[in-house]
Amino acid sequence: MGAYYFYCNLDKREFFSIAVCGGTNKHGGIGRGPTALLLVRLLAPAPVPNSGLLAWAGDRIAVLADDHPVPADIGLPVELLGYDCGGDLLRAEFKDVGADALRTMARYESKELEEVARDSGWVFRALAELANSGDGEMEDWLRQGFGKDWRKVYGQLLR
Repeated sequence: MGAYYFYCNLDKREFFSIAVCGGTNKHGGIGRGPTALLLVRLLAPAPVPNSGLLAWAGDRIAVLADDHPVPADIGLPVELLGYDCGGDLLRAEFKDVGADALRTMARYESKELEEVARDSGWVFRALAELANSGDGEMEDWLRQGFGKDWRKVYGQLLR
């Protein structure tokens, strides 16, 4: 099966899969595909504070694998160095911000995310689940990109 990789903000203790916006979450996906475009956006000057959008400009960023040892030289505080692998560290000490990553991508790289969602059922499903959980902005985004019947597409994916 191999390792799955994550972009991690060491300062804010946040992470998301390198494939949250499509692509592969394996080693070959690091720095490639739509999620890499999102990472570039996150490292740019920050959006409005407390907007539900991610902002990682100026923070220390690392790529960690779920089943590889955590490198001692990436600048983690001493209390975080005792974990056997990246997956254990992320689950215990970091917040998964994959939903915020999708919202950020929808806001700033809308066309790119729409293309991915058209090609990838699991990305479309993740976006639809955000809308169905009460995220009005995501519901509006889906309606604009996929029409008023976007829920029918979602229903077909669930079959």
